[in-house]
Amino acid sequence: PAELACWLRWADALLLPAVDEGSGHLLACALASGTPCIAPRHPASMEVITDGWDGLFFGTSRSLQEALRHIADPTTQARLAAPARTDSERFDQGAVRRREAGIYRTLLQTDWPLLSVVLPFDDEYTRKCVLEQDYTNLEVILVGETSASNPRLRRVPCNSDNLAVRLNAGFKEAKGEYLTWLDPSSHLDPGALTALARELELDPEVGMVYADGGAMTKDRCPIGPPEHLDEQAIAGGAFLYRAAVAAQVGNYDPDLAGAACLEYWLRLRKQTTLRHLPRTLCSWSIAIDGNARLRVLE
Repeated sequence: PAELACWLRWADALLLPAVDEGSGHLLACALASGTPCIAPRHPASMEVITDGWDGLFFGTSRSLQEALRHIADPTTQARLAAPARTDSERFDQGAVRRREAGIYRTLLQTDWPLLSVVLPFDDEYTRKCVLEQDYTNLEVILVGETSASNPRLRRVPCNSDNLAVRLNAGFKEAKGEYLTWLDPSSHLDPGALTALARELELDPEVGMVYADGGAMTKDRCPIGPPEHLDEQAIAGGAFLYRAAVAAQVGNYDPDLAGAACLEYWLRLRKQTTLRHLPRTLCSWSIAIDGNARLRVLE
């Protein structure tokens, strides 16, 4: 196994010319080594790899030649290799045991951790979609002036229009074990907070979980795996992270304006394990501050 792992880590890709009983294990080993796969379009290989995501399928000699040409492109190879290790986690016995224990824990528990949602700007529709979530142990912190009156809302004063400053003011007062925030351009789908909290409960080693969103046109806007975050112009929407990890990461950066969330996620990625939940749990109208994003990448 040690020698095989060395070969797989060295290789640009694993070509599996035929499928037999042990093929699935070999494909999973390749993904765990960060190596994309080329395999026949067969139920056994389709159970392990995803075509165009962490590997390529072929059905004929011609499609095999096309797959080899694709994988020979360094950009394509790097794109397919990036999510490989994350995708292999579902076959790791330790990860499976942790998740199984988490499932029993979430089924049996009667009280969920306190979850704090910070609303940096008041918006009636955003406020409504948060208050209508089915997560029971919830506190909602509204930053700045508001005319809204609801016993579940807690107001925090702030005179600044800077998003990061308002977020820092809100999270300073947050008491939850799990934290998130939502701006007026993002709206959570019903059950989104429960789905995100469940992922954190299932695996204590995950410090943050985030899901895909849908544009207001209802088209899916996938964010992609943690390895690709620095390539994204999207960050926000449906996500949840642990307060213990946030204490290590620190505050949002007031100098980064519209890219403060992306920069914060990249800092989180350095501190903890991030999990991408490939489900659409929110909708948003995307406004990108390109100059701020460049400053983050620098």
